[in-house]
Amino acid sequence: MATLLIATPFRYRDQGEYRLHAFVIMRDHFHALVTIDGKGTIERVMQKIKGGFSYRARTGLGFRGEIWQRGFTDERVWDAEQFVSVREYIHDNPVRKGMVAAAENYPFSSAHPKFRRPQGLKPTTC
Repeated sequence: MATLLIATPFRYRDQGEYRLHAFVIMRDHFHALVTIDGKGTIERVMQKIKGGFSYRARTGLGFRGEIWQRGFTDERVWDAEQFVSVREYIHDNPVRKGMVAAAENYPFSSAHPKFRRPQGLKPTTC
């Protein structure tokens, strides 16, 4: 299920809904650092991620039952220093929970090497 949950925000990122800067999928919650351009809202982004994942979990995996709690918590990032701090907080979540020794060892996080872009390439949507 974690793989499906990771694919969902990437899908909407690739459709241009937002820029995805960091994420971590935990056992009972997830964190994401996104930039929403112009016409979008955080409520709409969360609706797409949560709704898109729920739909795919039910139709593709046959999952029955509640997946999400109502609502979510958001925090606006005001400057580059806070951006770095929030990104580190997201990546260090599995370390703080004692799941891994280093953030890059956790496979369900943008800190993991499999989600890094090759050096020298400039991302257009990330």
